[in-house]
Amino acid sequence: MNTQIRDELEASYFYQDLGFHFARVDVALHGFAKFFRKASDEERQHAEKLMTYINKRGGKIHLHEIRKQTAKTKDVYNKKTSLEQAFHAVKTSIDVEKDVNTALLNLHVTADKQADFHLSDYLDNEFLTEQVDSLKELGDLLTKLRRFKEDKTDKMDKTASTIGGIGVHMIDQELLK
Repeated sequence: MNTQIRDELEASYFYQDLGFHFARVDVALHGFAKFFRKASDEERQHAEKLMTYINKRGGKIHLHEIRKQTAKTKDVYNKKTSLEQAFHAVKTSIDVEKDVNTALLNLHVTADKQADFHLSDYLDNEFLTEQVDSLKELGDLLTKLRRFKEDKTDKMDKTASTIGGIGVHMIDQELLK
């Protein structure tokens, strides 16, 4: 469980980094910033839920070192257009969520093998459904962004770039609501 806490905190750290990136004055996608800061808060809350659960069950919390997320965010920051940045941020977020979900499923399997039905039930009720919902939300967001990337060559002309920029702005405004 302590490893799962680290995974949740690393995901929170990753999302926090993205949230502040999209809030920068030279990026100014405040809907995306809000979306990723909210995701960061949720992941941190997951870690805190697990810590509370460990304490409740009489266990000991051993916090692991949180690894830098530079490799994951570097790909986002190196993109030139806001469409590419948003697209890669969401795409990478899906990978992060899949990793966290896989770790939760592995923890669930371990709990089942050890006949710890309380932990299995706790994971089902507190985490697994929410993971599926998060993956669905990210998938929907990626689909919306992909619509503005479709049918464009690697060499984007000015019209395609403008359409992509308008599309990102529209999605950004939707995320602010």
